[in-house]
Amino acid sequence: MPQHALSILILKPTKQFIAFIASQIPYIEWPLRLTLENTGTVYQIPKCEDDESVLEILEASYAEMFQHEACCLIGKDLAQHIEGSFFDFLCCFKFKLYANVVNIESNPHDHGMEILSINRTPSILMAANRRCRWSSM
Repeated sequence: MPQHALSILILKPTKQFIAFIASQIPYIEWPLRLTLENTGTVYQIPKCEDDESVLEILEASYAEMFQHEACCLIGKDLAQHIEGSFFDFLCCFKFKLYANVVNIESNPHDHGMEILSINRTPSILMAANRRCRWSSM
């Protein structure tokens, strides 16, 4: 991607994500302290001019991100049973968007590895309503 055409999105699971997972798979006895040790997953997305464009990109790719995050937390076998809406996705994660990204070095011989410089000031994408609750039936 050209230097001006990308942003970095950091997706961090919240406690609501654990509650959502537990409600989706109620037949599993979860450990008392299922923890979120993940500091966040970094996704590269096209640079957007406004929050509406970012939301469109998120809505188009949330299912894949949701599955990836569930796999990281509970493994692939259990994660395949997780289904959530876009609203569920927004309630389960914190988002930080870094729009000022410059590609410093790119070497095609390093299997797509790149060195990026990221401006330390993120724009908070959205403050989703954290009052989302799920209960297992």
